[in-house]
Amino acid sequence: MNTIKERIIQEAAGLFATRGCKVITMDEIATSMGISKRTIYENFSDKRELLLQCVEYFFRQAQNSVDTILKSSDNVIDTIFKTMTCRSDFIRQAKDNFFHEIQKYFPDVYKSTVITYKERNLENTEKLLKKGQEDKVIKKDIDIKLTATLLQEIGTLMVGSDMFTKYGYDKHTLMSTFMYTFTRGLCTEKGLKILDELKNTK
Repeated sequence: MNTIKERIIQEAAGLFATRGCKVITMDEIATSMGISKRTIYENFSDKRELLLQCVEYFFRQAQNSVDTILKSSDNVIDTIFKTMTCRSDFIRQAKDNFFHEIQKYFPDVYKSTVITYKERNLENTEKLLKKGQEDKVIKKDIDIKLTATLLQEIGTLMVGSDMFTKYGYDKHTLMSTFMYTFTRGLCTEKGLKILDELKNTK
């Protein structure tokens, strides 16, 4: 059974993500859980510490999903596609400006969690692209660092903003379409065959 501290993190994480880290108070978290505010303060010194552990919880959940994909995927193309989509699923759970709010109101939390997570993702994506080149499914003439950065930043923009909803597309469709189109441009003929096989099986 989860400890009270873990339960507080899970409950607060959901509230912070869906309603924003600025407006949610410790009183609201306590009321939502049916516990006293004192119980929260017995486990967390203040709202900042609670938010920090909530964001770390989010990223642990996302990384666990990515690790599962890395262990189960048969090839680099499949891995790239699934990991980026998985990350978008995680980001999509939060309100559109969730991470911008953290950056604005809790910059130290943003620096120690979001930036660190993005740097780790960037490094892992670069490794996947290099592996793809070794397997001859990713073109040799691409700029690995730039490509990895584009994948990360455009993907984050698409799922972290409501700028596309006015066109009537949900974020999952946007991310899947982006990933398929972008990945096609990276693939060799061998990679394209794998990508098209993956698309046909979905």
